[in-house]
Amino acid sequence: HCKKYTGNYSAYLIEKEKNFELEKKNYEQQQKEIKRLEDYVAKNLVRASTTKMAQSRQKMLERMDIIENPTSEKDFKGFKFEISYPSYKDVLTVEDLSLYINGSTLLCRNINFDIKRGEKAAIIGDNGIGKSTLLKTILGLRGGFKGSFDIGRNVDISYYDQDLKAIGDGKTVFDEVYDKNPLMSETNIRTLLGSIGFSSDDIYKNTESISGGERAKLAFLLIALEKKNTLILDEPTNHLDLSAKETLDKSLKDYEGTVIFVSHDRYFLNKVATKIIELTKDGVNVFEGNYNYYLEKRNVLNQQTQKQAENKKKTNSYQEERKILGTKRSLEKRIKNAEEEISKYEEENALLNSQLEKYATDYEKCSEIYKKIEENNNNISLLFESLENCEAELESIESL
Repeated sequence: HCKKYTGNYSAYLIEKEKNFELEKKNYEQQQKEIKRLEDYVAKNLVRASTTKMAQSRQKMLERMDIIENPTSEKDFKGFKFEISYPSYKDVLTVEDLSLYINGSTLLCRNINFDIKRGEKAAIIGDNGIGKSTLLKTILGLRGGFKGSFDIGRNVDISYYDQDLKAIGDGKTVFDEVYDKNPLMSETNIRTLLGSIGFSSDDIYKNTESISGGERAKLAFLLIALEKKNTLILDEPTNHLDLSAKETLDKSLKDYEGTVIFVSHDRYFLNKVATKIIELTKDGVNVFEGNYNYYLEKRNVLNQQTQKQAENKKKTNSYQEERKILGTKRSLEKRIKNAEEEISKYEEENALLNSQLEKYATDYEKCSEIYKKIEENNNNISLLFESLENCEAELESIESL
């Protein structure tokens, strides 16, 4: 299932915890009721005088919508990446590299950059430009290139594939770890799997039956156990929940080795990257800093380009200026209306959330309230989208 939260990440954590406590309370209350009804049926079904009442309660049990036991992410301890030995200073050097698909179709060319030991290098660029292809080319997993690249001495690589092909099917979660680490004790494996959220029952599930997020966590655990000095990661956060993603951020920042990764996650890019390599069709732009630094430099370049364009632009006619002014006023009015509507829905949600505590024992009432909150959140999302579009259009007009 999926649930929307309005607000920033801190607000999300608070609301999620409130919802968890309420869901846990409802679950426990229902379990008590189920136990009470089951006990009554067991004691009274065989008695002639109480058979009908017991059968009635049995039907109540059969018709009951069972509430699942809510799970918390608090038990997730995360990953710890270590290295067995360091690489030499030069980890990767790429010179005049061109990438092709189907042997002849050019993806990008004139790729030149180098990565040093300990750097966390993010490769970014438009969709389809060849970011994942570049990683696979460096790993020797595909051909179709011209130019050269050199992997430095003592560079030992672990690879995280966004398709999670390293996790095979047909094995249990426990065996997936044990087969790659046969000298590790069963107790140690159980402890490690528990640290990434696998319960004592979960470790004997087939890997084909676990979720994408669980497969990703298992893949990162296997990488951590390899203790290699260079990590190449293709979209590492795609399958992870927010708690696991934050833990991965910290683990990679603390990692003493080198990280080369592709990601569309701006928060993750900003937290982890120390170098940004922007891949374009005709070459790369390298920025020595995190994603915010890249955005600042890009903004300066864009402003310079925009200023040059403005210097060449003719002054708008009086009619054009009037039209722009009218559009601007219209957008400002739409923005104001959207903000007022958002405030109204948020106030209503605050009231509904307070009612959840009042009707904590009434599952049907809680469900009705949750449905209304979800409807309000959908409206808020649409309003935010409209608000962002209006603000972007207004900003564009004001820059003329």
